[in-house]
Amino acid sequence: MKKRKLYTVALLFIFIAAFAQKEENNALNREMIIEKDFTPIVQDASKINILPGVETPSIRKTSILYSDWTVPVTTPSVLQILPAAVYDTGSPFYRKRGYADLSLGNYLNASASVGYRILDNEKNRLNFWYQHLSTHGKVKYLGTDDKVKQKRNDNLLHVGYKHRFNNLIWTLNGDYRFNAFNYYGREYFPFLGDVVAAPIVNNNKMQQIQQLSISTGFGSPREQDRELYYLLSVGYHRYSNRLGLYYGEKGNNENHIDTRFKLLAPVTANQRIGIDGSMDNLIFDNRNSTDYKNLDLDNFTMITLNPYYSLDKDRLKFRLGAVANVSFNDGTIVRFAPDIRFDWEFIEHFFLYSSILGGKELNTFASLSKDNIYVDPSTLPYNSYTPADWIIGLKSNVLNCFTFDLFGGVKYTQDALFDYRYLGMKFDVESRDIIKTVDWMTRPVVNYANLDAFAWNVGARVKYKFDDILNVSLEWKHEIRKADIYGGEKNILKTNRPTDALNALVEVKILPQLTLHADYFMGLGRGTILSFNTFAGTSLELLPYVPTVNEAVTLRGKLRDIHDLGVGAVYQINDAVHLRVRFDNILNRRYDIYYAMPAQGFHFMAGVGVNF
Repeated sequence: MKKRKLYTVALLFIFIAAFAQKEENNALNREMIIEKDFTPIVQDASKINILPGVETPSIRKTSILYSDWTVPVTTPSVLQILPAAVYDTGSPFYRKRGYADLSLGNYLNASASVGYRILDNEKNRLNFWYQHLSTHGKVKYLGTDDKVKQKRNDNLLHVGYKHRFNNLIWTLNGDYRFNAFNYYGREYFPFLGDVVAAPIVNNNKMQQIQQLSISTGFGSPREQDRELYYLLSVGYHRYSNRLGLYYGEKGNNENHIDTRFKLLAPVTANQRIGIDGSMDNLIFDNRNSTDYKNLDLDNFTMITLNPYYSLDKDRLKFRLGAVANVSFNDGTIVRFAPDIRFDWEFIEHFFLYSSILGGKELNTFASLSKDNIYVDPSTLPYNSYTPADWIIGLKSNVLNCFTFDLFGGVKYTQDALFDYRYLGMKFDVESRDIIKTVDWMTRPVVNYANLDAFAWNVGARVKYKFDDILNVSLEWKHEIRKADIYGGEKNILKTNRPTDALNALVEVKILPQLTLHADYFMGLGRGTILSFNTFAGTSLELLPYVPTVNEAVTLRGKLRDIHDLGVGAVYQINDAVHLRVRFDNILNRRYDIYYAMPAQGFHFMAGVGVNF
């Protein structure tokens, strides 16, 4: 037994050493690299979202950990929406069927939500919920004393129905999304350290996004090892935006029909074979309209098939499969990728996991706007294709209250998405001074370029929980992305996504009715890509040469690090009513969410929630 413990400790230290790396120099060195002949292909979106939560492995069997590359290391959202009251516990007989919630704060921040289970019995379940989040406050541009009003109004309505037959479950769902906001970004020109502000663009007109989704499906009640499991669903999603990229230009409409199926059959008590499949049809209403400038936007169809074999026995879980993407009117006709997943409890409470995944990812107007609402509304990037995405990790729950997860991996993606800002400017050849920007022609949006990229990351997740009194979690991730811009050597490209990201959370229940929590987000190594075309013979002092007319110039610079500290409290008056308050960006750090799009400073929200 003693030898086993020594072996366990030695193995753990070897694994940690393999993924340890030299700490980067975080000195605030400002850098600008000037490059030529960069032509952005199309836009890509990288969601500013929250890192995935820490998963506690079970004692004997754990689910295979999927690669989380599709969930980028992120910066905090524009607003922090407070969590809704307890509504759906998973029990169909939870005695409180509805909830209502309202929160208000500075910057004229507001959030509201309401939900109710209209029907709730063994055969039928009908529910709806609505969520609202808005802001109408002024934020200050970096490097200036100028302020701009940031307007945003997000709404989401969901209605869902489920009916259970003897051996079949039928579902019907409808969703409506409405967003109204202004493009409050500003054009900056980076010098070796500071910024110079260009004239403020017209940001008074509100963009409006509407999306209607209807889906239905039927399938087996649940997955069981010894039963045939099946699922079939179809959905229609209508997306439209009011404004295009250029002032006076109309928006566009996107129709997405998605069909999904799943079939899983037992071979033995521990082995199963299955196949997942889907078909996506994208149809654009006004692709030939004179108001719509993107002439390359074509309707297309993609079919995906994913056959696989799975084994779940004792301490081992294994899945061997492949993904085939068949595209019509969308570049390469057939693409292949692996689907291999492995999870092994090699010593009690110690789990080694790995996966090699891949496939083609659709980049639609709807998906991009959900990831980044300020994305260019006129141009759709190419769909991204990942031949291989490999991740390996070690996790353990050797103590019931303590878990850790160490991981790392590499990934290669064709047509990966990189955000950048496009600047149009006009300046005098002789004086080398900026005459004016031409951004008045276009809205200050976030653009995305498709680039072939190689990436690798390492990270760790730690979680400690003591009954219902104390909950502590910590997650760190280091990610490097390299892309080939010119067909030569790959360069490290930094976007709004941090190179190093740290998420920390502490929750303490000091009284049965009172819970306090604090969280901290740190994002280091953020950057930006700026691209502009010169007009009428131009130059800049920051350029070591005189560019030619209509020459594409690329600048690469840095974004400020993020240090976002938040605290809050929830007080449960009774089982039906609770009060809460939350303070965010307590340090009042000024930084950009995207380049020249400032985040809110110190802000708070207080609210009340009612279950009924």
